[in-house]
Amino acid sequence: MHQSKGDQFLLCTGFCPDSRLLTDKSLLKSVLKNLPQIIGMNAIREPIVSEAKNNPGLEGYVPIDASNITISTYTNNPRIVASVHSCNEFDYKKVIDYLKEKYDCSVKFLSLRESEFKD
Repeated sequence: MHQSKGDQFLLCTGFCPDSRLLTDKSLLKSVLKNLPQIIGMNAIREPIVSEAKNNPGLEGYVPIDASNITISTYTNNPRIVASVHSCNEFDYKKVIDYLKEKYDCSVKFLSLRESEFKD
């Protein structure tokens, strides 16, 4: 499995040839609603999705127990950017695979930071 122990932060991006998916609010809300469960986390409220004011696209956020998930879509350069931060372990490969499936895009991770904090 692709897991780590301790604090974990994933930043990934992907080119999406179908820009219609990038403006679909219900799709982004669904992705944010399901992704916490897929990586074994619990959302602590419903996802928030809104249209970006300075960028053609969408911004989405869901707080999870021990951190958050954000996803931004960009239609002028058709891509998504996602970040997942958690104080708990998660399988980052599941995040990438799920985004590839839902947005029919080529997603790769840009950064994966892991750390263990000790008293």
